[in-house]
Amino acid sequence: MTLLLISLRSDHGGGPKHLLDLATQLKIDHPSQRIAIAAPDEAPYGPAFKELAGPLFFELPHRKFTLGAFWRLARWARHQGVSTVHSHGRGAGVYSRLLKFLDSRLRVVHTFHGFHRGAGLTGSLKVAVDRLLAPWADAYIAVAPDEKILLESNGCTKEIPCHVILNGVATPSALSPRSHFRGVLGLLARHDHQKGLDLLMRHLLAWNSLSPARPWVFHIAGFAPASFEVPGPLRDRVVLRGPLSDPRAFLRELDLYVSSARWEGLPLSVLEAAAEGVPTLLSDVPGHAYFKDKKVTATFRLEDSNSFCHELNQLFQSETQRLELAQKAFQLVREHHSVERMARETELLYRA
Repeated sequence: MTLLLISLRSDHGGGPKHLLDLATQLKIDHPSQRIAIAAPDEAPYGPAFKELAGPLFFELPHRKFTLGAFWRLARWARHQGVSTVHSHGRGAGVYSRLLKFLDSRLRVVHTFHGFHRGAGLTGSLKVAVDRLLAPWADAYIAVAPDEKILLESNGCTKEIPCHVILNGVATPSALSPRSHFRGVLGLLARHDHQKGLDLLMRHLLAWNSLSPARPWVFHIAGFAPASFEVPGPLRDRVVLRGPLSDPRAFLRELDLYVSSARWEGLPLSVLEAAAEGVPTLLSDVPGHAYFKDKKVTATFRLEDSNSFCHELNQLFQSETQRLELAQKAFQLVREHHSVERMARETELLYRA
């Protein structure tokens, strides 16, 4: 069997990282497994995809569907003897399910990696496409229970089984002791509407006005600094780190991980922060709700700067709260979010 994994992103993000972790673990478990990867050839994950897949790498455009790319992929997949396709992300799911439309013998598994019904005509059209393509899959994967509820309630899975398989990350055997709290905050994200960096800047401006003398700094990594402008009052407080070759090393530098995302699936960066013993402060939105329900994070109302400042102040003042959140989150990741478990449960869907 040749397994084809599809992603329309190879830049920084949870989806590409998830695909790489999954493919790597599948290769460890089954060294003779033929794994093909169709994805953009872009940093940082494109080179890793090419190295893992070797001649079974097929280049796709970044976050774009074109008929030309689709027909080339269909011919290439047929030539490579692809029998199972697993797509990651909304756009990749268009390619995979149209492949099944052409050849019903293909087994297609699709992971959305987060669901959001956007505003306006564009948002409605995206959901309409999801509904239209829903029957052309054999199994769907939701990365969190609340995502499954959203997918099913919006008609994006129809009668096709939808399975919850929690994201997995590499986790140390024990929680590393952390140095004293220095007020080093941070976030690993791409710069787009979903990640809510505009809201983050608004909240940090409010925090800075309330605590102008308090020592703190906020590091943002994961995208080209030239694409983002830090407000003037925060230029001595916010550091743009750009793309990273070792995101886990970046997370280990932090005293607190903060996300103001408007929506998520089950974010790998939060799981990895937990694996490194870093407490988290997250917006109270789908995807982050998983961590809130498990009582392993502090949360704030997405657009409420007062809520953000209150929760952040609590974390600055209470070492006990920070340690308790870090320890609970680390244990959650150790018990339920291993890469090995994720790969094992996913592979069962390939062979069903």
